[in-house]
Amino acid sequence: MAIAPLQNLIENRDAFEVIRDQIAAILVSERDNQKTLATAATKDPALWDFKVYTERNLPWEAAMNDAPVGTDLLPIVNVWYDSDSFAASSSNVAETQKCNGTYSIDIVGFGVSKSNGAGGQLPGDEAAALDRDRAARLVRAILMASSNAYLQLPRGFAWDRKIESRQTYQARLDQQTGVQAVAMRMRFNVSFNEVSPQYEGVPLENVTTGIIRAEDGSVLIDLSYDYTT
Repeated sequence: MAIAPLQNLIENRDAFEVIRDQIAAILVSERDNQKTLATAATKDPALWDFKVYTERNLPWEAAMNDAPVGTDLLPIVNVWYDSDSFAASSSNVAETQKCNGTYSIDIVGFGVSKSNGAGGQLPGDEAAALDRDRAARLVRAILMASSNAYLQLPRGFAWDRKIESRQTYQARLDQQTGVQAVAMRMRFNVSFNEVSPQYEGVPLENVTTGIIRAEDGSVLIDLSYDYTT
């Protein structure tokens, strides 16, 4: 039996890819907006700053330099696609499959131990935890804002979004640089539709029926329809 080929080249990105990049885009856009608002309010915009990455395994290379400074130690937000499941009851066999997807958002804070000026020390791990918490607070507030209920995507693209969980963990740096790193993983759920390619039919030109004869040989059916006129 011959296999029917698709008529067109598959070039569109899947929805799970679009949503991952949209999450990152929303975080970057609102981060910049918050920094602008902070400046207008005569506050330090650095307190609303963080870096955003997608699909990175070790996004903290800059913090591993021998002498990291400035933006090298900004908190990192790394958005990556984790998994999804297909909801059979909300899907059909031809075009649309509803997915319940999970994205992991890793938030990493950095800190360097410093003297407190009185013979003691300001611990780097505590500074890292506080910076991580600051960035995590911003990420949660941005993604759960009412304007992002559907991630600012076209109607019907994303059905809902919610934070499933938050879990802290120790980020493992590959070398000892004096930099402390602590992290949080936020699991972010989004329901969305994946759409499959559809067969594109050609315009109907004519229909011709067969001939059926009665027992006496008389014709019962002999019809032809022309749709081109």
